[in-house]
Amino acid sequence: MNDEPKPEKSDRIERDAEDIVEAGRELAEARERELKISEEESLIDAELVELQRRKAELEQKKREVQETEVKEEQRIAEDLCDIQNNHGQNGNGGSPGPCKDEVTITINTVDFEEPKGTISYQRVVELAYPDFASFPKATYSIMYERGPKANLQGVLSKGGSVKIDEGMRFRVKRTGES
Repeated sequence: MNDEPKPEKSDRIERDAEDIVEAGRELAEARERELKISEEESLIDAELVELQRRKAELEQKKREVQETEVKEEQRIAEDLCDIQNNHGQNGNGGSPGPCKDEVTITINTVDFEEPKGTISYQRVVELAYPDFASFPKATYSIMYERGPKANLQGVLSKGGSVKIDEGMRFRVKRTGES
């Protein structure tokens, strides 16, 4: 018997070996591309985390500013009340008396007494839907009318607040999940 491979069998083995080497190169290149994609994905994830942190920080600052605005408006209202009481201009025929610190607003046909100043989106939702905590993913649509001159009517957006006035009306609808 002849142990020498036939020329065509030898050529086939050589071609198969070349194919295996080429497949190995392609596999190595694919793994390198996958590693680069993973690195880019990690960088994007890190940037996303940083952006979320910055967003939370800005939202906190916004809440602090809104709280400061409410406190300042309440302080101004108290000072105005003091001035009216000291000068007999409170609408009680000139006799001093306490100023009303609250206004009556209507939310979905129900009247509520709220402190003068502003009211937040969250507070309107709490009043309209006392069970709001049972629906953590729900969103709410808030429209108002009969507001002060600066904002007679409009839409109150999530995270926002609006100055309230006596007799102001709000319509609140649970609109689904965000």
